[in-house]
Amino acid sequence: MRYFAASVLAVVLLVFAGCAGPDLSGTYRADVRLIEGKQESTDPGYSLAEVKAKFERNPRTLTLNTGGRYRLQGPDFVEEGTWKVEDGMLLLRGDTSNGIAIQPALQKDRRWRVTERGEIVNEGSYGQYNL
Repeated sequence: MRYFAASVLAVVLLVFAGCAGPDLSGTYRADVRLIEGKQESTDPGYSLAEVKAKFERNPRTLTLNTGGRYRLQGPDFVEEGTWKVEDGMLLLRGDTSNGIAIQPALQKDRRWRVTERGEIVNEGSYGQYNL
């Protein structure tokens, strides 16, 4: 089982857990963790328990297909595009958002770190809350 984690600059770590192939292909579900060594946020709505409950009610999934395509889905969005791993980073480049094509000039790589344990860490979602 591999993990995808999204951390915001301080408190919470968003983790996608699921079954994955040796190349990270597979389907992952978002989870949230406290960043090791950080203190839990006291901001209303951003404690570890509150953010975990949010993701329980409104799950997010990431599917990395073996052909290099991905699908990132939440309760109110679907993004699809291409993925690859380079230098310990998962690179996601969206080409459609909610079924609408993203113009090539507006496409850019989203970079998520891959840990030695096979976790994919998104450090841009809840990091300011240490998650």
